[in-house]
Amino acid sequence: MVTSAKNVLGSMQLTVTTLNGILSSPEVMRSLRSLDVSLAEFEHITRDTRAAGLGALITNLRAAAGSADAALKQADATLAVAGGALDGQRNEGGDLAGAIRELKTAAQSVRVLADYLDAHPESLIRGRAKAATR
Repeated sequence: MVTSAKNVLGSMQLTVTTLNGILSSPEVMRSLRSLDVSLAEFEHITRDTRAAGLGALITNLRAAAGSADAALKQADATLAVAGGALDGQRNEGGDLAGAIRELKTAAQSVRVLADYLDAHPESLIRGRAKAATR
């Protein structure tokens, strides 16, 4: 029994010594410092985001995109009814259907921007991350 207890204590001492060596290694210390800096930066970004009222901006962007989308759907329906009348207009230099397509694309871009800002509000401060660019 005493021998078994000595073996357990010896094993525990070896484990503690090994863990102490790992925890005090330069790599672990560097990682902890880096984590501390990252957390401080995240806290700073969060504080700036709250102060800037980005939530309201994102909500407004989504609302604007939704309104533009609804207006464009109505315009699309009107174009479908008007149909052939627009063909004559195109020859005179007016391309209402093309303008509506461009407005749809713009509304979609605003929605994409709102989604991106919702997921990455820090990009207004730091710019778009290199990995996120296309």
